Amino acid sequence: MSVELRHEVSALGGHGRGHGQAVTGQTREETFAHHLAFLCMDLTDPELHERALAVHEAQRRAVGTLLAEAVSTGELRATTDVEALTATVQAVTSGAGLIWALDRQGALVRRVRHELDAVLAPHIATTVTPTA
Repeated sequence: MSVELRHEVSALGGHGRGHGQAVTGQTREETFAHHLAFLCMDLTDPELHERALAVHEAQRRAVGTLLAEAVSTGELRATTDVEALTATVQAVTSGAGLIWALDRQGALVRRVRHELDAVLAPHIATTVTPTA
């Protein structure tokens, strides 16, 4: 099964769709700039920071749950360090958005999906076809 097809029918697909949905409303540069402006407020106001941190931690748990499910269903290699991959996925999705906001190449959703595919690719479980 191809990686793209697996994304549509799997825990990994749920992860990609989740991040795609999270950035869908931010497909214009102005909208993403507003997102970053609010992030600046979240970082400087203690009350807002507390809420932003709670959202960040909830996202981390959701990503970790999806990745752990992908390991348990055999989509990701059994040796995958889910905790480390969760942190990497979170960093890559945030970083991809920031880079997109700067270079404005392509669509944000495609950029994030491309970067997620690159990060997940080494962890995808491969099936060995028996030879006759």
